[in-house]
Amino acid sequence: MRKINQHFDEAAIGADVLTGFPGETNREFQNTCDLIESLPISYLHVFPFSPRSPAPAANYPDQVPSGIIKQRALALSELGRSKKEKFYQNMTGRILEVITEKKTNNPEFCIKGLSSNYIPVYIEGCETIEINQIVNCLVTNNDQGLSVSGIICGNKHRIKTETA
Repeated sequence: MRKINQHFDEAAIGADVLTGFPGETNREFQNTCDLIESLPISYLHVFPFSPRSPAPAANYPDQVPSGIIKQRALALSELGRSKKEKFYQNMTGRILEVITEKKTNNPEFCIKGLSSNYIPVYIEGCETIEINQIVNCLVTNNDQGLSVSGIICGNKHRIKTETA
């Protein structure tokens, strides 16, 4: 992960995290949080362990109580939200390649797109932009880790789409 981030600091690096697996101690959970905090992870998918028969883990000793699993999943989700928000904040002032996906009803941001590093982007001042175009977009703002907004700042080209 660190090597990827050194060469491409705009890379979105996600991780799937399972918490509450039988035998997971408080210390092990804290080690997981510390590791995630130290890595250049952009977002998390958090999964609370749920014992399901006939999976062998459903009968493992040292089952973690469901209340603790929920607390840990919530803590990891918050950590993931914080990492995503920081990643999006680091995009402010950068130019991202964005594929336009759909028009919006918002008069300020008329197009929603997705950047090449999987960030939802709302584009302002884009009356001449159509759907399925790749545009360069200067990121001007972020919405607390939910999306970013920006303005068109370069060439655009239409994506060829095939119809069935």
